[in-house]
Amino acid sequence: MHRFTRVLRRIGIVLLVIAILLGGVYLALPKGPRDPMTFNDPWRQDRPLVKAASYVAEAGTPWATDAAMAVLAQGGNAFDAAAAALLVLNVTHGEAASFPSIAAGAV
Repeated sequence: MHRFTRVLRRIGIVLLVIAILLGGVYLALPKGPRDPMTFNDPWRQDRPLVKAASYVAEAGTPWATDAAMAVLAQGGNAFDAAAAALLVLNVTHGEAASFPSIAAGAV
């Protein structure tokens, strides 16, 4: 019984040390809101804030965004919308797509 108490005491000490270390790390981390990241738009276009209740999509061109939104409006999931946006993006802004020569043949 004495050995069991010793093991429990050691486990308690280890857990206490871990809790103290984690508390120190937490206290060392920065607190409060982060500064928003600045974006220098090369086209100098004003882009309004978008809020949505059920879904939202954003892509490199308005046509790709419209394709993704259409897929989501028809009940598709995020992967379907991303695939649709990528296919349209490959046609409208080819250097921004991730598979340049395959999608054009698929479309």
